Parts: sequence; C-alpha cells; structure tokens
Amino acid sequence: AVMMKPHYCPGNCVYCPLEEGMPKSYLSDEPAAQRAKQLNFDSKLQVEMRLKQLDLTGHITDKIDLIVIGGTFGAYPDEYKKEFFKGMYDGINGVVSESLEKAISYNETAKRRVVGISVETRPDWVTEEEIKLWRKMGVTKVQLGVQAFDEKILKKIERGHSLEAVAESTRMCRNAGLKICYHFMPNLPGSSPEKDIEMAKIMFTDSRFGPDYLKVYPAMVIPTTELHKMWERGEYVSYSDLELKKVLIAVKKLTPKWCRIDRLVRDISKKWVSSGSLITNMRQLIQEELKKTGVK
Repeated sequence: AVMMKPHYCPGNCVYCPLEEGMPKSYLSDEPAAQRAKQLNFDSKLQVEMRLKQLDLTGHITDKIDLIVIGGTFGAYPDEYKKEFFKGMYDGINGVVSESLEKAISYNETAKRRVVGISVETRPDWVTEEEIKLWRKMGVTKVQLGVQAFDEKILKKIERGHSLEAVAESTRMCRNAGLKICYHFMPNLPGSSPEKDIEMAKIMFTDSRFGPDYLKVYPAMVIPTTELHKMWERGEYVSYSDLELKKVLIAVKKLTPKWCRIDRLVRDISKKWVSSGSLITNMRQLIQEELKKTGVK
C-alpha cells in the first residue's frame, strides 16, 4: 500500500474522519499511513522501505501488487498522479527513469515486476478520460466507494451520488478490462441488519453491479465527524457485536464464488472509536463459526 499526500476530497460523508495532515478517511496510526507520513508521502521512498521490510522478513519480492490509497484518486491533478506512479515504478525498478513511460517499459524486464495496481475513487469521479489515464499508468483494478445500495441511505449519509453513478462507473471500468472492488458499509444511518442483507443481495444479483472483489467496512463512530454528532444526539445507534456478526455472516454467505472478500472490518485503533465494534479479528471469528456449520 502506497499513500498519496493529503488533498481536497469532494465528499461530505457523515462518517468520514479528517485528521490534519492526512488524506481524508485515513488515520495516522494505521500501518501504511504511519509509513507514508514518516516519509512525507514520497511514493518512491514508501516503496523502497516496504520492499526492505519484506526482504528482511524473508519474503520473495519478485512480483509486486501495488495498492494506491488516500482520498479520491480522481480528484488529484493528473500531473501529480503521473509523478506519484513514476516514483513507485522507480522504487521497484531500483533505477530512476526519465519518464513514467520509460519506467513502465523498464519494469517489463526488471528483477521485480509489477503484476497489479489498484486505485480507489468515488463512482461519480470515474470518467472515460480518467480510465484511459489509469490504463496508460498500468492500473488493473479500481476500488469504488459505494457504501450502500439504497438511495435514501445514500442521501442520509450525504454521499453525494446516486446508484446510477455506481452502475455507470462499473460499466465503464468493466468495459475497460479493470477488476472492480466495491466498498460496502453495513450499519449506516437509516439502515438495519435486514436492510444491509437486502442491499448485499442487490449488489450481487442486479446485473448493473456484481463486483469482482469486496471490502466490508461496518460504520464506526469517530470524533469530529457528523456521525459522531448524530450519535451524541441519540439519532444513531451502532449494532451490537452479535447483530453485526449476524449481518457479516449473511453477507459472506451471499458472496458468490467469483467474488473475493479483500477485507472484512477496518483495522482502526480503539482510541478513535466512540461507538461501533472493537473486535478487529471479526473475520477470523466468523470463519471459525462458519466452519462449525460446514459452510464455506
């Protein structure tokens, strides 16, 4: 994971934290964020340090899968995107190239090869021009912040786009040969355990959607967010761990064989969480429970 510098985010989502000196939605004590901040968000240095860590702990590093994180990728200036990508390739190649194109070309026969690159963005910031730029830079996968499959909930959380934007961005990305990962958030204001399960069904059965990968991030109440104010006023209540576990088990059971769950529950330090589940190994517990019932 390589993090971009803090930059303007077009969203006003009620749950999203904004820590000074960090890209929106990221907190400075998450591992990749710590590394990025320490290295002043320099992409080449982040890659070099991570490779060094992996080498020292005995990992083979001849194939590299890059995950570009930090705010809304589409909102960053194109020149910065290219410069950031060139830094990543240079860090992997061990050689500083004259241009991004030359760095990509060099990587085709380098000791360490890039086998995948992921960017994350909002569905309403995906355009055909943007996708063409991604393809030129070597992007193979996009993470789309969808969060909910219900117009009322999208309005309530001030997401700023409709399901039409999700369908259209998915169509464009799929036509461009990109793998698609959705971010899905159970326990949002206006939802319920039943509603979350219903939305998961829509995500996998409606032909406009159907992600190749999925990240499930149950909503957490973090200070300074609008959701925190809603929680303080008693307008929002987090699910109990038992309720959340039932929802996540149902989502896992609904996930088709062709969709991989990249992440289940976000690993946020307890000190940030005013309300919401503090079980960071929830996925492990759910897998153990499913094993007992013979469900995979």
